Amino acid sequence: MAAPANPPRRWRRPAAPNPGSSCSTRTSPISKLTSDSPPTPNPPEVQSLPRSPISKGPHRLRPPLVLAGLRLSTRPEKPPAPAPAITQFRATTPTDQIAALEDQKHVLLGQRATLQRKLDAFHETVKEREKEKAKWAERAERAERAERNK
Repeated sequence: MAAPANPPRRWRRPAAPNPGSSCSTRTSPISKLTSDSPPTPNPPEVQSLPRSPISKGPHRLRPPLVLAGLRLSTRPEKPPAPAPAITQFRATTPTDQIAALEDQKHVLLGQRATLQRKLDAFHETVKEREKEKAKWAERAERAERAERNK
């Protein structure tokens, strides 16, 4: 694909104004209203800041903005509403709550036993593989000794 006939123009800084012109460089509207002295290009504390080699344009002299721990939302946080199951559980009698918790306990104990069986099977597989590796290493060692003894 061919390049476009007219490449896009990049932004360039405007040339310095003529000495006799009425416009000045980088003056704030407030400084124009409050001081009779000629405006300075930038205050000395801003001029002494290190410049980034990537940063270009009129914003390059501004100090970096660091926001730590700032809440972006102005609305107060609302605590989340309890799930309907929790509301229903709280509405039942204490004996029904105990029965429900006992049922849940048995389910969780069953899940724990299943996971423990899977974990034990995994450890057995690892032990078998380690034995196999040791056997293969021993065979390789024997073959190496046989080669040296020839």
